[in-house]
Amino acid sequence: MKKEVPRYFMWGPGREHFTHMKQRRAKKEMSDFMAAQVTRLCNAFGFSYSREFDCVEYQMFSRRTGNIISRSLVFSINRFSKMIHVSRFYPELNKQPDTQYLSAATFYLLIHHMGQIYNLNRDYGIFLQCQTAVFHQFYEKLKDFDLRILRATIASSADISGAYLPSTVDTTGVLMSQAHME
Repeated sequence: MKKEVPRYFMWGPGREHFTHMKQRRAKKEMSDFMAAQVTRLCNAFGFSYSREFDCVEYQMFSRRTGNIISRSLVFSINRFSKMIHVSRFYPELNKQPDTQYLSAATFYLLIHHMGQIYNLNRDYGIFLQCQTAVFHQFYEKLKDFDLRILRATIASSADISGAYLPSTVDTTGVLMSQAHME
């Protein structure tokens, strides 16, 4: 006689995503490639931030000139859904010379800075919304995160999610300072 499995043990829609996130949590935290890019980034650019409750706005500036490169870096914590929400991420590095791969390093550094200042653990995830084309050209290639399209929305947009893996990356160079805030 075949034993019936209780309904709450069955795999249903959405359950695959949960299982996939648990498997991703065992990945190596920081690749050698990303470590090299974060070092390059921190040598060329500095970061300052302002924090209000669960929202952080970052500014990137050139270490060589002191000029602000980007103010369009905003992250927040959704404690209910346990997600780091990437509200705005436009580092504008494409306007600077010799910056290939530094947008990826910026994303990595700032996500982990958020995790460290809010003391987040592996129970948290990452969430953002972007154009599907941007996901395929940028976010999908970030091998240290394994971000995926959660669902496609209207106008070629998509909700993106992934697991947050705490890292020991040094984020002490990201300073809470008024020096570059206007």
